[in-house]
Amino acid sequence: MEKKSLKDQFKELKNGSHVISIYKKEGDCIKIDSDFIIASIENNERCVYIEGNISIEKIKKYLKKKNIDITSKIYRKQIVFLNKDQIYNNDLESNKIIKIIKNEAKNAVEDGYKTLNVIGEISWLNDMNFNQEKIINYEKKIDRELFDEYSIKTLCKYQFDLYEERLLKTVIELHPYLVWQNTLYENPYYISIDSFKNYHNIQIKKVHEWLDNIEYYKKEQDKYKFELAEEKDKFEFLFNQVDDALFVHGVTDNGFTNFEMVNEQAVKQLGYTEKELLEMQPKDIDSSKNDDAFYKDKYEKLIRNNHVKFVTEHVTKNGHTYPVENKSHLFVYKGKKLILTIARDITDRVKKEKELKKDIIKLY
Repeated sequence: MEKKSLKDQFKELKNGSHVISIYKKEGDCIKIDSDFIIASIENNERCVYIEGNISIEKIKKYLKKKNIDITSKIYRKQIVFLNKDQIYNNDLESNKIIKIIKNEAKNAVEDGYKTLNVIGEISWLNDMNFNQEKIINYEKKIDRELFDEYSIKTLCKYQFDLYEERLLKTVIELHPYLVWQNTLYENPYYISIDSFKNYHNIQIKKVHEWLDNIEYYKKEQDKYKFELAEEKDKFEFLFNQVDDALFVHGVTDNGFTNFEMVNEQAVKQLGYTEKELLEMQPKDIDSSKNDDAFYKDKYEKLIRNNHVKFVTEHVTKNGHTYPVENKSHLFVYKGKKLILTIARDITDRVKKEKELKKDIIKLY
């Protein structure tokens, strides 16, 4: 199963998603922000980018490299860039900020966009010695006043090296989704906003919610493993229903690697066990009937065209040879180049062709 890109993960977020992004490098932050913006564009949603440590010009430059028509998107107000002074004005006035975001959400719907996406960062406020309680209350206010009433998704950014560990831990707990190392996760350490209302009971509530989260993720993991096992069983069943021998193996600049998968027909035709075949390479079951130039030509065609068809001979465990028609296909799975070869036993076909030639010769 291929891993989804961060952009595609963002596209699947539901309204009311409150995401935190913890980043270390500027380049990582630019990519994450841009993926969030592009996801909103592809979902026909509006995105408001509030400038933080990353300048608006750097985001625009990156989006242009991704073939986003910035001028058009700004004109249609699908992307709205706001300078941090327009929002924060060197202070973290939560009421003012919430009011601006609410107005943007209303305007987005009136302009035909189904959802407002907001990207914001307050890392720069750390230079002004803002206390942690003010930042935490700001995040809690966003969660409490925006998501129930408005069609909004937010991406809150924090630069890893700028905050004390205690504050980072707390703001992570306030967000149900977390972006870390270019991947979006459901946050197992998320603590609901209600738990933060009663300071005296917060520690015990944290423990209860963490235990609930562990139980939930265990159930989801078991469900995923079950579905994965079902898909694997289904694939293996189909793989073994084919009448032709099937072989999957890797490829390098110098040739082929050991078989990684073989089907039951391959085991039956060649007389080896599956375990024995998985310790062998294509050359180990080929009779070498053809010269080196022949095999080199087929290898180069396969690499160049991603497929090749040719006739050769296979050798069974007891030394018997028989003709096969190989159809090999090159593909990439999880970043690895693999070859699938379908080897059809053409003994009967070759025999009939020989008989037909004899009959033709007799006619003359």
